[in-house]
Amino acid sequence: MSATYTAGFREAMVRRMTGPTAQSATALAKETGIAQPTLSRWLLVASTLPAMSKQHDGGPPKSTRQWTAAEKLAVVTEAAALAPADLGAFLRAKGLRSSELHAWREQIVVALGDTKASRRKAKAEAGRIKNLERELERKDRRLRAVETLLELQKKVREIWAEEGEFTPPRNAP
Repeated sequence: MSATYTAGFREAMVRRMTGPTAQSATALAKETGIAQPTLSRWLLVASTLPAMSKQHDGGPPKSTRQWTAAEKLAVVTEAAALAPADLGAFLRAKGLRSSELHAWREQIVVALGDTKASRRKAKAEAGRIKNLERELERKDRRLRAVETLLELQKKVREIWAEEGEFTPPRNAP
C-alpha cells in the first residue's frame, strides 16, 4: 500500500537532503520510515523544478539584492552573535561577502538614527522647517492683503462706473 504525501512534506524532506547540513536519502529513510527510493526520486524531481532548483535549502534567494529588509536584519543579528572564527563559515553558508554584511550593519545604524551626526542633521532640518513655515505664513498674509486690495479696487470701479463719473486715466505717468 502506498502512502500519499503532501507537496509541503515532500519539499521539507528534499530540504533536509540538500544544503549545508544535508542528510543522505538512506539516513533520512531510516529516520522517517519513508522508503529510500521514494526519497531519492523526490530529490531528483525537485532538482528539475524551478522553485527547488533556485533554492535548495529553502533559504533566501541567491542574489542578496533580492533579500528583504527583514532577511538582512536577521542575518546581521545572527552574525553579531557569532564568534569571529565562525563568521566565515556562516557567510559562506548564506552566500554573503563580509563587505555586504558590513554595509547592511551601517544601513541599520543609519536607519535607527543612533549617531550624533543624525541628531544634528535632524535638529538642523527642524530649524529649516520652522523658518520655511514662518516665511510661508508671512507670504500668506501678504497674499491676503493683495487680494483685499484687489477686491476694494474692483468695488470702487463698480461704484464709479454706475454713476458714470469714473474714467480710468489714459497712459498716466
